[in-house]
Amino acid sequence: MSQVSRALLLAIVALLLFARPAGAAEPAAGDAPRISVYTIGTGEYLYSKFGHTALCVTPAGAADGTARCYDFGVSDPPDDFAAMTWGAFRGRANFAVVAVDEKVLIEAFSGMGRSVERQRLTLPPEQAKKIAAVLEDKLVRREHYAYHPSRSNCTTYVRDIVDEATGGALRAGEAPTTGATFRDLFETGMAGEILPLSVLALLMGPLEDRPTTWELLLLPDNLRDAIKARLGADVETVHTPGGMRLPTSRHVGRATLVLLGIVMAIVMFVARRRGTEARAVRAVTGILATLGLFAWAVAGLTGYAELRWTWSLLVLLPTDALLFGLTPGRRQRYLEARLVTCALLAALAVVGIVHQPVWAPALLVALPLAYLWLAPRLPNRAPTRAPAAARRPPARAVAK
Repeated sequence: MSQVSRALLLAIVALLLFARPAGAAEPAAGDAPRISVYTIGTGEYLYSKFGHTALCVTPAGAADGTARCYDFGVSDPPDDFAAMTWGAFRGRANFAVVAVDEKVLIEAFSGMGRSVERQRLTLPPEQAKKIAAVLEDKLVRREHYAYHPSRSNCTTYVRDIVDEATGGALRAGEAPTTGATFRDLFETGMAGEILPLSVLALLMGPLEDRPTTWELLLLPDNLRDAIKARLGADVETVHTPGGMRLPTSRHVGRATLVLLGIVMAIVMFVARRRGTEARAVRAVTGILATLGLFAWAVAGLTGYAELRWTWSLLVLLPTDALLFGLTPGRRQRYLEARLVTCALLAALAVVGIVHQPVWAPALLVALPLAYLWLAPRLPNRAPTRAPAAARRPPARAVAK
């Protein structure tokens, strides 16, 4: 065998021994599952006000529409709103991941009149397999978590799983923002909801920090936009709800508190003119004391730091129930102390030293208490009825 032939044979043997097929270095895309992210629009009930996110896995080689979707927004046990709310309030791990068919997911949320959008992630096989494995592991282990609106919800779980699998693609370049605060985000999500916004304005502590670009991905729409920008996944519209949404305000909660304070003061003033002031004062002080008891009970029972550490606890006091048991002098001194505290906290909130709009609960309390402080100085305009003898007309003289 010539030297040229021997060299050619050795080269072929070396290629056969050390070279790998083209598909060995990077497995074909058909060998890996396909990953999709579903973004669900807002709904009517409380927990749907911020939207929803689910992560779906289509097995390798399976047809489109046969994905298994993993949903982190379900309580355990499901369909028990009271237990779900109480557990979340206490900080208990009562939310878990569940798996449903892709068609079931789409039909369920479409039937609620909510928008449905899909993004198909173009990922290397290793990353797609990692996401699928993590999701299935959490499902098999029935991993539970404690719900928190900003730190741990259905969207943050999807965010974290995708980010970890893609080597930090979503978190890369995390930076502070200059826009909305956490309070702004929560109030915007619940815009127009009088009761939740009133409770938020009454009890929620400082939430004036601005989220980072990473923390902003707690909202489904923000995560959708980040996935499009960072991972190049276009947004497909699966379902668009009909109808029109009327504009709403996120300030209605604070306005309600101030209005309630004005109403209580007016009720006592009108009752004074009608001679029923004592009854009205008892009702108003009972309301204030009940609000104080409610605020302190919430702070003592909740697992949320935002409800435990709040300036509202200096404004809402159960001790207002003792007003009727105090002597006139002590009552006036108590009212003066309460009014000074409310005025000071409201002023500090307005100038930005206290990072909480505590001026709203302060006005709720201060307006009726200010009337009670002024009441002893007001003239008594309650109508009085003349004695019966004084009301009888004089008898006419009988002519003789």
